[in-house]
Amino acid sequence: MGNSIGGRIKELRLLQGMTQEKLAELCDTSVSSIARWESGSLHPNMKHQERLAEIFGMRIDDFYINLDTPVTQDYILSQVLKETQKLDLEEQKYVLQVIRGLNKLKHPKSV
Repeated sequence: MGNSIGGRIKELRLLQGMTQEKLAELCDTSVSSIARWESGSLHPNMKHQERLAEIFGMRIDDFYINLDTPVTQDYILSQVLKETQKLDLEEQKYVLQVIRGLNKLKHPKSV
């Protein structure tokens, strides 16, 4: 998504399935500001960086560390867990079956 804070914001927003409109609402700013943050033509101020960190469940520093690498596996796993916890038991069992099915496709002899 690009090695900038804007690219990281966009990547995190998309990982959460969030629109620019929703993020703007949560940050109490305009959609055009979100678009400009993501494009790199505007940098979020400290108040907005603090709010973004809160929304995405991370520290402000995390927006700047290793921008040339994707979001960490720990973050992605925490988001998977967060979303899975919203499901009822049967839906959680289904998610587990889907994951196991994907693993069988990827590693047919090891599962």
